[in-house]
Amino acid sequence: MALPGAGGISLKVVATVNGAVQEKTMRFNADMAIWEVCKEVSEKLNLGGADHGLFQAASGTRKGRWFKPNITLKGAELLSGVRPHTY
Repeated sequence: MALPGAGGISLKVVATVNGAVQEKTMRFNADMAIWEVCKEVSEKLNLGGADHGLFQAASGTRKGRWFKPNITLKGAELLSGVRPHTY
């Protein structure tokens, strides 16, 4: 579960389901694992199915990438201003 306060990270989440796009800014605890973030996003945006992941789109010279589910947001090296996407 996301915890507000110190160590929190705000992410602009973009979820695409059957071609429909949902965007929402959500706050998460930096110590949450990627799989926990995906679960919370799925619950908050009422997304079905088990196929979820966190993807960071390409930016500048950095290629787009899928994050491993067992790392934390703190360890994910998120780039400022880059929007992760859940699918």
